[in-house]
Amino acid sequence: MKKVLGVIIILVLFFSMISSAEQVNLDDNQKDRNDYELILDSFEKTGSTFDNYNINAHAMMDNEFLSFEEMDKIVNEIVAKFGIDKERMEYTRSEQKDFRQIYVYDRNSQNKAERGISIIIDSEKCQSMEQTHIIVDINTNQVYKGIVEDYIKLKNNLKKYSKNIDVYSCICGFFEGKIDEKCYNNIVDDILSSLDAQKKDEIQDDNILSTTGYTKNLGNCIEYGEDKINVNASVRYSEYDDKTFVYIGTPLITLEY
Repeated sequence: MKKVLGVIIILVLFFSMISSAEQVNLDDNQKDRNDYELILDSFEKTGSTFDNYNINAHAMMDNEFLSFEEMDKIVNEIVAKFGIDKERMEYTRSEQKDFRQIYVYDRNSQNKAERGISIIIDSEKCQSMEQTHIIVDINTNQVYKGIVEDYIKLKNNLKKYSKNIDVYSCICGFFEGKIDEKCYNNIVDDILSSLDAQKKDEIQDDNILSTTGYTKNLGNCIEYGEDKINVNASVRYSEYDDKTFVYIGTPLITLEY
């Protein structure tokens, strides 16, 4: 009887832990959705036309030197999660002493009507240290509200491999032609104001203004010097495109622009 009771207690504790973990994940997902609703609202208020969004994520796995088979499994899970046909993925692998790398990208990513995705997995061993890095980059101009579910989907997938995850995202819009540079500050200030963000730093150069800030309304932040940063707003004119682009990134814009 005692053995049966012990088994029951263990099972109850086990399923309670699973239920608790699932609830934490659901709470995190809802928090992310709330954050991105604020970002999308801020983007819509700029009045710019949606151009594209980008999500860049990095996960670090300590004490792990993966085989190519293990790396392939991670790649296949990510590709399947985003519903991308494996047949259209370009695949390369390289190996040196104590180092392995897989690089996979969507060969159709040049077609702007498609979602582009690339995955790099580096695994290395140096004396007593083993470490693996997973880097995923997603870019699309399909539907700007898709950034919410893509962000959550990618973040949850990488959580399976590591607790050490950094995810950066950026949504981009544009105005036709070159707008008055005096408007740059107004656009950026309106973005920060809509997020109730405090300005932290600002860089202005020919045809570009980039401002970082911090708001308690967004959860994902990084340390930047002595400050916390979780929003980056930028306005840039492209002579090549003859468009003025507006970027809203969190916690920072990682795109080259």
